[in-house]
Amino acid sequence: MLLLTGATGTIGMPLLRRLTAAGVPVRCLVRDPRRLGVERVRVQIALGDLSDHLSFRHALRGVETVVHLASVIRDQPNGSIEELAGVAT
Repeated sequence: MLLLTGATGTIGMPLLRRLTAAGVPVRCLVRDPRRLGVERVRVQIALGDLSDHLSFRHALRGVETVVHLASVIRDQPNGSIEELAGVAT
């Protein structure tokens, strides 16, 4: 199982399409599964985001590989860009 963060982004979506086309089992950590479009029926979905470190625990179960493409573009109520990126990574 591969965990992909940032699957709805500019780089993540094309990568997700290639992974699913190749038959790679993928779990996506997403806030809104609808943003995955048709790919949402081809992957496992883990609801969460970079500001919720507890959501990572569920998302990482059974995962062998992580591709971390998600990013924070501004400070959040739960922390600064640097703090959130550091915790997520």
